[in-house]
Amino acid sequence: MLNLRSNRITALPDEVCRMSELRVLDISGNRFQTFPSFILNNSKIQTVIVQDNQIIEVDTDLLKGASLSLKELNLCENPLSRHCHSQLEYIREEGGFTFCLAYSPAEDNFADID
Repeated sequence: MLNLRSNRITALPDEVCRMSELRVLDISGNRFQTFPSFILNNSKIQTVIVQDNQIIEVDTDLLKGASLSLKELNLCENPLSRHCHSQLEYIREEGGFTFCLAYSPAEDNFADID
């Protein structure tokens, strides 16, 4: 497990790419604006926690083809776009692994403000 929680980082160090035995990655509570998709190329990754960042989009095509080892992806408390949120909901309904998406899409946060 690699725990980089609450370190105010915006990107992962290059060394993380080379951690071929990594099974759990926790980068929650940081300042990521983009989902670090390269971690999905790790054939042993099982759990990725990116809760409470500033991620708006996730490459859902890459996620669909993610390693069979991925069991859980936590994207809670990120201002995901409406399109991304709906794509992730669709992937979740198809099964395969567990998502945490307990956060409204970004557009909903401002829908009724005048």
